[in-house]
Amino acid sequence: MPRLYIRAAARRDLVEHAVYLAAEGGEELAERFLSQAEASCALLLDQPEIGSPLVVRDPALVGIRKWPVKDFESILIFYVPHGNAE
Repeated sequence: MPRLYIRAAARRDLVEHAVYLAAEGGEELAERFLSQAEASCALLLDQPEIGSPLVVRDPALVGIRKWPVKDFESILIFYVPHGNAE
């Protein structure tokens, strides 16, 4: 079964976005964001190739893809599918 690894910086970003959304739009909005982020990650575990591949120069980033958080399309998830991870 595929596993999800979220880097510490990505976790901080999620929390910062949720705090911002709670301050600007309320707790319900922040909770919806976190729920949609989790659902988007679950979708990527099931269908890792659906994200758009990025063209990168840095060899450490080869294979990286992006996918928007559902209903929060300006917030992107950058990820490497398991088969491409080292």
